[in-house]
Amino acid sequence: MKFSAADAVLKCPYCGSENEIPQSDSFEVKENDFMAILETLEQTSEQESIDVYSCDACGAEVEL
Repeated sequence: MKFSAADAVLKCPYCGSENEIPQSDSFEVKENDFMAILETLEQTSEQESIDVYSCDACGAEVEL
């Protein structure tokens, strides 16, 4: 599955099937200092949740 920026979907490069990406009005994009975030991640061992999207047609999967 590859992200298609033009369509804002995950598209399977093998069969052309598309999975919509859930949208949220509460999502906010903010800029962070890259080096500061890396240091924070090194200090914490917590892991974010992983979303798995799969192609209904051929079974290809992508983890975000």
